Amino acid sequence: MNEAPKLLVEWSSPWQEFIGSIGPALGRSPVRLAGEAQTGLFPVRGMLVSWGMEAIFLAVLILLPGRLANMRPSVPAAHTAQVRCHLLLRGRTAAD
Repeated sequence: MNEAPKLLVEWSSPWQEFIGSIGPALGRSPVRLAGEAQTGLFPVRGMLVSWGMEAIFLAVLILLPGRLANMRPSVPAAHTAQVRCHLLLRGRTAAD
């Protein structure tokens, strides 16, 4: 009970902390484990695959409606036969 409380916090020297941590920070990294993720700025392979899939999707989206329109059966207009018949009859009456 005779001990007074310690109000002064003991801090380590910032310079000593810096010197102690700079060595491991600049040292070589250990060998990667087999299951570790790849390191790099951009995941190039994944980006190329997604760009390829996007290009294929856009090509299908652009070309498919035209192909479907060409596959529809053509329906002749119903009034064309009537017009031909009318012209033939009209031609006969004009010639008589």
